[in-house]
Amino acid sequence: MTSDIDILRAALDVKTTVDFAALEAALAERGAIRWRAVGDMDDNFGAINAASDSRLALNERITNMIDAVLEREARLTFGTDLSAMIGAMSSPLEAATVLFGVPDGGVGELSIADRQRLAEDVAIDFVESGAPDRPTAVMRDRGIGQTADRLPETILSIHRGNKRDKPFLMGMYGWGGSNALGFAEGGTAIVSRRHPALLDGEVDGVAVTVVKKVYSADMRTPAYYFAVDENQKVLSLDGEAADVIGFPFGTQIVHVEYDLGIKGPLLNQYKYYNAALYEPVIPYYLGSNRLVDKTPGRRTMVGVGGALKSRGTEDEGSKGTKVGYQNRATIDLGDDGEIKVHVWVIDREGVKPGANTASAFVDADSAIVVTLNGQRQDSGKAEWIKRVCKYPHLYSRIIIEVEADFLSQDAKIRAFASTRERLRGAMHERIFSELAELLIQDEELQRLQEKLREESLKDTASKASEKDLKKLAKIIGKLGGRTAEVDVEIEVEADGEKNKKGGAGQPRDTDDTALPVIPTTLQFAPHVLVVTQGGTKKRLMVNLDAKNGYLPGHDADLTITVEGPEGETKDVYPTTRSQLLGGAAQWLVAATEDAELGDYKLTARLQVPGGELIDTVDISVIAPREPDGGSGRAGEQKVKRVVKQAVPVGPQVSWVDKSGWDTHDFDARSVGRVDDSGKGVDIYLNLDFDKLQDVLSNRSYTLAVQEARKSAYMIPVALGLYRIHEVEEKAELDPELLKQLQMIVADSVLVATDTEGILGDSLDDDD
Repeated sequence: MTSDIDILRAALDVKTTVDFAALEAALAERGAIRWRAVGDMDDNFGAINAASDSRLALNERITNMIDAVLEREARLTFGTDLSAMIGAMSSPLEAATVLFGVPDGGVGELSIADRQRLAEDVAIDFVESGAPDRPTAVMRDRGIGQTADRLPETILSIHRGNKRDKPFLMGMYGWGGSNALGFAEGGTAIVSRRHPALLDGEVDGVAVTVVKKVYSADMRTPAYYFAVDENQKVLSLDGEAADVIGFPFGTQIVHVEYDLGIKGPLLNQYKYYNAALYEPVIPYYLGSNRLVDKTPGRRTMVGVGGALKSRGTEDEGSKGTKVGYQNRATIDLGDDGEIKVHVWVIDREGVKPGANTASAFVDADSAIVVTLNGQRQDSGKAEWIKRVCKYPHLYSRIIIEVEADFLSQDAKIRAFASTRERLRGAMHERIFSELAELLIQDEELQRLQEKLREESLKDTASKASEKDLKKLAKIIGKLGGRTAEVDVEIEVEADGEKNKKGGAGQPRDTDDTALPVIPTTLQFAPHVLVVTQGGTKKRLMVNLDAKNGYLPGHDADLTITVEGPEGETKDVYPTTRSQLLGGAAQWLVAATEDAELGDYKLTARLQVPGGELIDTVDISVIAPREPDGGSGRAGEQKVKRVVKQAVPVGPQVSWVDKSGWDTHDFDARSVGRVDDSGKGVDIYLNLDFDKLQDVLSNRSYTLAVQEARKSAYMIPVALGLYRIHEVEEKAELDPELLKQLQMIVADSVLVATDTEGILGDSLDDDD
């Protein structure tokens, strides 16, 4: 009979389906000849296969391992006194701080040595399975561990809610690690040993079992079962066998031939999981030892958020990058609580204006991430920043995290899906709507966008002729474009007319070296504000002579009250408040649709050592503008006026040759692109588009004929790209589909305007 040591060693060394079959046979030899349904649900196929993303399903396992480590240390510190645990640790981050000394700012602030020390408790390694595209995932933690009797109700349960009364653990809203079973094509092997000091009266032992998918002729759907004995018990090996091998406590789960969905070397897995577990409360190791790895080994994972908040750049792909600009903001969602937004703009020395610098940290599909306890719950594409916020040159440099930890409990229940793939209901739309307003009104983002736009325009071969641009403008005007002077409403506030900034301007000085640690003055600008009922938020600057981050760092000392016609209210309120940088912070003031029309007074009081800083703002809430252009409030002092303003009547069109491809992300099959920053439309046409060059390189063409051909091509192609762009504004198009549509336009124009040039002969020829 196979010894306990040999079975345990075989269970820990499973890598392939052959290993799995041998372990299954060894367990059967020891009496584990029956099969028990995972979650004690005979029809568990639907529950286990609820997730569509194998990568996120594996991420649940990482979360569970971190929770096991937190729970181990909580039990060793507080015993079984759950109320003491909850009193000391209200969140996973607070638990990591109390139990492991992780700084309040998170894992990014740990030293490299401390990161590596803590990561020893949680590790995931990808190894060869024999199937090239399906590695085996070996997941090992030194957490609390489970006994054989506890295994079915913990690790092998489905949505049991074991963490519901433990707010200091991460996995409260997730479906659990059971989803990963559905992607392990070769089965799953589980080994677990309870920490010897936390047995709670049970006998020390090592639980060992295997999980596999079963599908027989009498079953309508497959189901997942784990090996047990005749008494429906998981096999428990002698604890001394684990001592001999060196398995003191914790759990190892091996998913054989896991359908990972991430091809390539360790760097690819590193980038994905750094974004999926955006800021783990404790670090963990991610390793890979496969043939595709030129440099196999392990990486210490602190997540994208941990790296950026500490300005760390451990990823080899992020070398040379820096955070060129960052902003933090708190957005008040009323009864639903609040969210905290982190915005980073990534720079890299010497790159072209169109460079995707954010790719050093995240893929374009996850440039925006909504997190709870550092774990991804929802994501948004970089394209959204371009399309909705009108940052066509800057969008590929922006990374955003939205922390949902501070939503109300009711909002969390309504919002979070158990698969963590997307927020449910209206919360996704609400959060992204608030985020758009924050980004659009960020003056530094506007300046950076304009700076990159100017650099892109410089890196072009030539501009289209004024004659052709006028033709194009008239055509676009006929089709609904902006072609004439229009009435534009501008605000004139008591503090003076708003400055109209032109060009890229100079970056705001955010150096806080000369600013004091404790502020002495607080002052708003302007002191009079007009807000439309249910309308766009209005910018209010807060000037505070203090170090960067003093707000929101000292939000607990800040009191904001608004008095209106019917007393204190939050119907008019600075719902979005950015961090203090260089002695100034931007607040965005909103008036809800239910806000009473009239006058309000906003007062901010900041408690500081030795006293209080205070300032006020007078706010007028007016009705939305009537459709006929009339004022919403009769007899009031005028705060708006209408002026004639010239609106760009057509786009700016520029030619880009091969030397500018890197700047504009072009290749020989690129027709061009349209950038709309909200201030104007720029169309870039690829002069070295292969089909166009086939025409222009005709040896019989004189220079004058070439220019005529370019002109004949430019107007309809620019128009076609502009019309496709209008469609894209309403419904996001797949980048490859967009490129194909542009090529169809260009090919059609070339055939129609220069048949001989594109085909090499005339369509009238019979041959």
